[in-house]
Order: sequence, then structure tokens, then C-alpha cells
Amino acid sequence: MEASVGEHFRGNRCINCMCHSSENLYHYRETSLLRAADDFYPDEPAAQPVHLAHVSYNSLFLGEIGHVDWDMFTSTHSDAHMHAAARAVGGCPIYVSDQPGEHDFDLLRTLVLPDGTALLARHAGRPTRDVLFSDVNADGVSALKIWNENACTGVVGAFNEGEDGARGGGGSSPAAPPPAEYALYTHRAEGLRVLGAEDAVEVRLAAREWEIVVVAPVRAEGEVRWAPLGLLDMLNGGGAVLSSSLALSSPPGEAAATAVVRAAGRIGAFARPAPLEVCVDGSPVRFEYDEGSGLLTVNVAADGAEVEPLELRARWGPPAEEEEEEQQS
Repeated sequence: MEASVGEHFRGNRCINCMCHSSENLYHYRETSLLRAADDFYPDEPAAQPVHLAHVSYNSLFLGEIGHVDWDMFTSTHSDAHMHAAARAVGGCPIYVSDQPGEHDFDLLRTLVLPDGTALLARHAGRPTRDVLFSDVNADGVSALKIWNENACTGVVGAFNEGEDGARGGGGSSPAAPPPAEYALYTHRAEGLRVLGAEDAVEVRLAAREWEIVVVAPVRAEGEVRWAPLGLLDMLNGGGAVLSSSLALSSPPGEAAATAVVRAAGRIGAFARPAPLEVCVDGSPVRFEYDEGSGLLTVNVAADGAEVEPLELRARWGPPAEEEEEEQQS
């Protein structure tokens, strides 16, 4: 079958379903995309949260031998936002089985860029260590938490799998390498906090509610701190950050930070203190800054369906007028 797929389907476009028997697990030689759990059943309400748990826990094993597939979902389903959030942190292909003309484009735009590509996380989404042996579907306390990594950020999705309230706590491991601070941005609450390696943040979720948290390492140089968060309106917005830097410059008191972002949109970053100037691809732009949280936001309009990486640059130091006066003196 794999030989036939390789010959007739360009790029080995094959998903292995019903594929958890030993003879299948040992033969993912050419087609390594595999369904990690049962299918998406749109007409069975009880199957929706269970589907998320099954895929993420199975991914502990299956994610080591293949590329995990979460199956399709419909964007207009009553639990569509929960399914979309799970796939955003799942590191999996994203596809829907909508009826023609029945689409929630606002939801789909949180998953897919204008050119049709997605911000895929690097690994198969797996449960966090603290819920590995929790019955997230029935204990009424634990939230299902799924973690993943991007090029420059981490991401954690928290899901209430039960019918009652649940809580999910999360933080960095005490054994985590430097830097010792992390900026955590909650997607739905639009909140930003900075935590140390031993700190935790608690999220309370009603039945079938969810939250996604971007975890960005904070760079520090002198008095300046910097952590790009990515595209704030995307579910895995941290996946849009391709690289970042922070460096002091001469004369003393000046610093510059950069972030290369995958596409245009509402870009966010943690910055302390407020930068003097922000540029996109070398041109100064307007920006908003929240003194309380340190959230810096820049709106960059998209140019149709074209998607090109852009460079965000923030500068700290004396105002331009003071620089000119110093040079003249």
C-alpha cells in the first residue's frame, strides 16, 4: 500500500487510521502520519472532551514513532473552539470537514495564515507531567494540560474535560535552564504575567472551557527585559516567532531588541521599560504599551494572501532630539 501511495499520491499524502496494531507500528517506513485515537464524532456530545484526552495521552508513545494526526473537525460544531485549541497545541495537520458554505472563518483564521499555512508546534502535543496519572475526564479537579514547543516559545493548552469546574496550574520546572524568568500570555483572558522558574499560575475553567498560554523566555540586558509573544490573535501565536535578540549598544543606556515574526497581524511582546521607538522592517510604527503588565502590541496590516516574515525592532535610549544635541555639542 505504501508503494502505491508513493507512486500515485504526491508527497506520500496518506494518513494511517485504525493503525495501532503491532504490525502497523513497526512498519511506518514511508507514511508516518498516524491517527492517534478514535475519530471525531460530531453527533456524540460525550465523545468531544474524551477525544482530546485519548489523542494527547496516546501521543506519549505514538509521538515518538510518527507524526500524530488528531482527525478533522467541523468549524461550526458546538465544541469547535475546543477542538481548534487542542489542534493548535497538538503539532498536527489542521483540516476540517465542513459542509460547503458552512464555515466559521473567524475561528479558522486563528489556526491558519492567509496563505493557507499553519503555525505548527514542533512536537506531538503531550500531557504535562503533573497530570500524567490524573483522570482528567472524571476526577472533577484536574484540567487536561497539553504542552508543546515552538522555535522560540512554549505553549500549554488547558482543557476542562469534565462537567464541573476544574483548575489547571502551571509553571516552569525548577530545573529549567536560564533564563530564570518567563512571560506567560493567556490567549482568551488576554493577560500577561512574568514568572520565575519556580512560580506557577492557576487557571480556573468551567465545564468544557479551555485556555492557551504562551510561555516566552525573558531576555535581560541591564535594565531592559524582552520576550516576544508572537501573533496574539492566533491560537498558537507563539509559533510565529522565528527568532529574537536583545543587546546593549553604545553609547551607554541604549539597547535594541528584535523579533522576526512569520506574518503580519497583531504582534505582542513583553517589554520593560516601555521602548522609545518600535520599527517594522526598518520603518517606525505606532505601538501600544501597557505599563501595568509590560505588554507591547503592534498592529501590522496584512497584504492580501501574501505571507512574508517581518522584523520587529524596539529601541531604548535617549530621545532622537537628545542624540542630535549630543552629536552637535
